[in-house]
Amino acid sequence: MATNTLLQYLETTGEDAFGASASLGANVSNRRQVETFIQGSGTAIAVGDLVAFDIGETGPTRVVRVVKATTAAAGNALCVGVAHTASTNEGDRLDVVVAGYAATVKADASGVTSGNPLTASKATAATVTDRVAGDTSPAFGVALEAIGAGATGACWIYKQF
Repeated sequence: MATNTLLQYLETTGEDAFGASASLGANVSNRRQVETFIQGSGTAIAVGDLVAFDIGETGPTRVVRVVKATTAAAGNALCVGVAHTASTNEGDRLDVVVAGYAATVKADASGVTSGNPLTASKATAATVTDRVAGDTSPAFGVALEAIGAGATGACWIYKQF
């Protein structure tokens, strides 16, 4: 979990080895920060799942291992980011978007509204929901598009550490 973000390359086109113009596509940074964690105990983690620190561990291992975010009210403060790669077994490595653009964030059964702040869902594990008036949970990010119930969509994840 110690990567550096020293240089941001924001060009969307470049040249291939023969000098022809080429799209850089997924290689553009989009100011996204991805960190590598280890899957903790529990069920498999899919791309787009909201993940949290595995507080079932002891010592510093608690901040190296992640699990699917729970529906517990206190779970929101432990959210790390959104799974960028999948992981099926405890001890597997997985990449997590901890800040910036995440293309496949899972919404809970109520869906999310474009432009609204997001928080971890208290109804469905590993998903996000609109932050409603009176909710004192910290905002986790913002929806960049409307996302239907149980679907995935693009969001901007706030850097938390």
